[in-house]
Order: sequence, then C-alpha cells, then structure tokens
Amino acid sequence: LAGFVLAVIVLAIIGGSLYRTTARFIATSEALDRSQRAVNMLEGIYSLLNQAESRQRAWLLLGDDVELHTRSDVLVRVDALLGELETLTADMPASQVRLPALRSGIAIRLRMLDAVLDAYRREGVEAGRRQLAAGSGRAEMERVLAMIVAMQAELGQQIAAERQSAERSATRTLAIVLVAAVA
Repeated sequence: LAGFVLAVIVLAIIGGSLYRTTARFIATSEALDRSQRAVNMLEGIYSLLNQAESRQRAWLLLGDDVELHTRSDVLVRVDALLGELETLTADMPASQVRLPALRSGIAIRLRMLDAVLDAYRREGVEAGRRQLAAGSGRAEMERVLAMIVAMQAELGQQIAAERQSAERSATRTLAIVLVAAVA
C-alpha cells in the first residue's frame, strides 16, 4: 500500500511538473510568435513608407493621379499596421516606449512629403521638385529607419531570450519524462 501511495505521489508530482512546464512552453511560444510578428510589422511599415514615397515621386514625374491614390492607400495601411503593432506589443514595455517616437518620426516624414505636394499644386512641377530636393527628407527617413532597427533589435533580443526559455522548458520536460520512465 505504501508503495502504491508513493507511486501515486510521484506521478502527481511529475504530472504537475509536466503541466507547469507545458503551460510555460505554450506561453513562451505565444510570446515568441508575437515578437516575430512585431518584427515583421516593423519591416512592413518601413517598406510601405518607401512605397508611399516612391508613389509620390512617380506622381511628380508623371503627373498620374493614380499614383497619389495608391500613396493614400499605402498610408492607410501604414496607420493600420502601427495600430496593430501597438496592440501586439501592449505587454512589451520597451516597444511601447518607442512607439510614440516612431509615430512622430513617421508623421514628420509624411508632413515633408505633403509639403512637396503642396508646393507642386501651388507653384507647379519645378517648385515641387525644388521642395523635394531642398527638404531633409532623406535624413528624416533615416531617423525612422534607425528607430525601426532599434525596435527590431530589442525584439530580436526578446526573441532570443524567449527561444532560450522555450528550450529550457523543453529540456526540463524531457528530463521529467525520462525520470518518470526510469522510476
């Protein structure tokens, strides 16, 4: 009877440990997925900003209003991705701290692009081109890129830590299973 009780106690301890380890592994996997999605969203935001700028330049060169409509659609997608990113990183303090600066940098860059459009509309093609050449748009876009790269680096560190945690959990689970098999 004592042996049976001891076996039940050992199985209960092993089962509890397996449950905790499995739950932690699942939570870590979900956190890893969120972090990776956040990195992908940041890449998407930067790509879309480049696309909006490219569409605007095409409009300046060609005068085709389709390019401006496409630019507007792209900017709507940027805003949507920023909102998704904010929601996705709600439990990531480092990313939440950097998001307002990223939004501000993007807004500054878009205002510069809008100034080019305004100059073009008010004074013509050459005025728009001069505004584009005279602005510090490239420097502002590099600042936005630097913010994105910094956020991605932080998320990359977080991903590495989460992977390491997941590997430890998996190793612990395997050790528990092996102990249970031997016992």
